Amino acid sequence: MKMVALWLSGVMIASCAQFKAPSDPYRRISSLDAQYNPEDLQQEIRSKYQTIEFTTLSAYEALVQFDEHLDSRPGPLDENPHYAGLLAARAQIEELEHSILDLRDQLYEAGLNADLSIEERLKNIALLRITIPGAKSDLDALLFQHFHEDFISFTKRVLLDLGKVEDEAVKKSLEALYAELNAQFGPLQERKSLQLDWRVLTAKARQNLKENPDWVLARRNYQHLAHEMRADLVGSKQHKQSAPRFFPSAERAGNIVGTEFPAKVWSLTFDDGPGATTSKKVLANLEVHGLKATFFQLISKAKEHASVAKAIREAGMELASHSYTHRQTPKLSLEQRQWEIETAATDLADIHQRPMKFYRLPYGAGVSNGDIRTRIAKANMIHVFWSVDTLDWMAQAPSEIVERTLKQMKASRHDAGVILFHDIHERTVIASEEVMRYLKQDSRRVCTLEEIVSAVNRGSSPCPAN
Repeated sequence: MKMVALWLSGVMIASCAQFKAPSDPYRRISSLDAQYNPEDLQQEIRSKYQTIEFTTLSAYEALVQFDEHLDSRPGPLDENPHYAGLLAARAQIEELEHSILDLRDQLYEAGLNADLSIEERLKNIALLRITIPGAKSDLDALLFQHFHEDFISFTKRVLLDLGKVEDEAVKKSLEALYAELNAQFGPLQERKSLQLDWRVLTAKARQNLKENPDWVLARRNYQHLAHEMRADLVGSKQHKQSAPRFFPSAERAGNIVGTEFPAKVWSLTFDDGPGATTSKKVLANLEVHGLKATFFQLISKAKEHASVAKAIREAGMELASHSYTHRQTPKLSLEQRQWEIETAATDLADIHQRPMKFYRLPYGAGVSNGDIRTRIAKANMIHVFWSVDTLDWMAQAPSEIVERTLKQMKASRHDAGVILFHDIHERTVIASEEVMRYLKQDSRRVCTLEEIVSAVNRGSSPCPAN
């Protein structure tokens, strides 16, 4: 089937009827317009899945190249020519994931909406099936891992909602949907191992696609996205300062990277949580090793997993904002930027009853954008980038994550910097503990960002050695 490439588009279905929730600046679909037929919708969703597949394959190829460059010429992240592509790929993949999962949830909500006609509700439930990802092969499990994890939770949600549906026709349709989901994502379905040989799987897939014109176009698009991200990273380094000092600013002083830290001073950071189960495991490991870390939380997740967010706070960890929903900030409207930066910081401060002093842009996208950086500074926050990227967002063995992380740490100029993890993956739980063990050696100091900023601004030494 001929696929329509949507390489630069992560937009929602344009021809759908829409409404705007008062507390959410994103436009949401309430039901499909009659002129938009299921065949067209199916074609568009399949195109998005193909884009995710091709971008992920390109990212795994870049991961091999990134590691090879790290072995041969270890140095700062921005000097690795393959890093910008990995950042751009993740942003592209998750943008499309957002659009598909948003559509799924809105179709599902419409299917449960008793104010709609039975015909409309059944139509929305039927259309929802289009959004279900493949689950047939090891490659599917690898390329669509984030979808699979989300659909496991969604399957449980459908089961819980079945008892609330009164109309028999709708209930029967939901039961059929649940049976389909349960067969692919239910508890009896064996989940694919994280130890899959992603190098063999992805190399074979790329070889099979080499004559595919859509694949050729995808690779060109990947290079274009990498070029854009590289320009953003280069732009973030334009402002220089003679002496390190940090404070809310759209200039250099308002962007922490970690390369400015004193020798043997490290900051351990975790993004995208809190996770339902993984964050508590990371927290337990930190407590065992007597370390503090900074958790850059998504407000949507902090609300969803409120008890986990509370546990992290009560353990004395540092809390910071990572936006509301993890969208690419440069692509948002001014209203949406305000919501993702300022409103997110205010809401997270309300949840934790403390002001947010630090902010991290999703994917680091927009770090050189004047409007975005000014908004962060006006919210009285300092932006935090990183100097070591574990790349743990990509499915791989924990041992690979550890090896890559330690190589970057050892290549740092002063044995110091900011380490980026994501506390929503089981592989991160395992890998991050190994890194914690390494951080405890050789008189290294693991400090919170506030401890480092205060000490650097005073000209003193941050926190004692571990």
